[in-house]
Amino acid sequence: MITNPVCFVFDMDGVIVDTLATLYRNYLDILTLFGKSGSAQEFDRLNGSSLDEIVTHIATHHDLLGSEAAIRSRFEDGFTRLYEAPSLIPGVKQALQNISSAGVPIVIASSAGRETIASVVRYFELENYISGWVSGEDVERGKPCPDIYLKARSLVPGAAIFIAVEDSDNGILSAWQAGMIPVHFVAESANAHKNASFVINDMSTLTHILALPTFPLRAMESTRLTECRAIPVPTALKSKIDQFWQSAVTENSSLFDAQVMCYQGHEMTVDGLCSLRYGRRQYREVFYVLRSPDARQCANLPVIIPLAVSGVICNPKGEYLLATRAETVTQYAGKKEFVPSGSMDVPEADENSDGRDLVTDQISRELAEESGIKAIESCRQIGLIYDLHASVMDIACSVSLQEELPVDGGYHSKEYHQYAWLESDAVRRLCHTDDIISTSAELFRLVQQEYPELPEPSFAGERYAD
Repeated sequence: MITNPVCFVFDMDGVIVDTLATLYRNYLDILTLFGKSGSAQEFDRLNGSSLDEIVTHIATHHDLLGSEAAIRSRFEDGFTRLYEAPSLIPGVKQALQNISSAGVPIVIASSAGRETIASVVRYFELENYISGWVSGEDVERGKPCPDIYLKARSLVPGAAIFIAVEDSDNGILSAWQAGMIPVHFVAESANAHKNASFVINDMSTLTHILALPTFPLRAMESTRLTECRAIPVPTALKSKIDQFWQSAVTENSSLFDAQVMCYQGHEMTVDGLCSLRYGRRQYREVFYVLRSPDARQCANLPVIIPLAVSGVICNPKGEYLLATRAETVTQYAGKKEFVPSGSMDVPEADENSDGRDLVTDQISRELAEESGIKAIESCRQIGLIYDLHASVMDIACSVSLQEELPVDGGYHSKEYHQYAWLESDAVRRLCHTDDIISTSAELFRLVQQEYPELPEPSFAGERYAD
């Protein structure tokens, strides 16, 4: 079967097991024992850190240097008692069951010890849902460093899109830096971390994410592109792909088998630099995955995710430029979309492929082709958007122009018609309909710094299951 592109990664304390209140009391009691006072703010900063990091922080910040062994012993005693009679977060077992039933693998990435994680999985009979786990003992640096989530990624090498469920700021940063889509499980949405892609306060709503058409990644400032080798398609499949392609070209002679840039993964730095890896593929491979009904039944077919750009232009009046996709395009015919957008062109051999310039140049080319506008003042990268239906990863950009544009449009291209400037309220209403492509709706939410609304799931798992 085609490799599943999506994987869930769960933190354990405060996400699977309801330990946060007890951990906080233990932290306060230990500091009181040493004649010191703790705070909720400090506890939040330490949440998700390894025991070594917690002990070092407390000894350093509370003038307890030399007492590290005693501090460690107290915390270890507290951890032992913590899991003697644990309880699950309400709704989490059903969420794990639903995700697993949809064919999506699940792993745990927790600062707890390996044996502790194993005992929790056994105690609550989660073996049928959890594919594996990484503990704080398996990495040198704890959260917010990305090490534990990078290690978790290696447990599911066939996946390309990782959704991390976390309750702490440190955990959100760790997952975000490791190139995952962070979900913040937090009591109040107002307290959600700015890098979180989704916010939930009830674990029963987690499965609803799987019903969404797009997954966003926020707080990105720029991109560095690095080429790597794409996983080849199996030799046995090549003849089938060639036959499907020749049949398609016979029906549509405009199809062209160019090289395509495909997303291979990414990591983030704390200041928002996205190090994105891409591989080259022939378009016929992409076309087969997107259009062939047999693709999902192909053994060992690697995940193929073309890389694209999507820009949004807002004029001084606060209006946004949209157009309707022509009926002749491959996908989303007749839907409205922000202009400009398009696939990333493979860089020439002598072209600097560091990322920012390539993205800006691509946005400029698409804008000129689609609207005749050739004067971009700036192109600010703001995130990534994965479109599950089209299996495309877009680099999302906010674009400003040098020239004043006519309100009535008057643009023409082969890909679009019915250009229009819409006020933000009209765009927001449009985003609640099926008349706009999902990537543009997600791009608008990124610009407005709004979180996606989670719909009731209406799938039976066939979208993800092998």
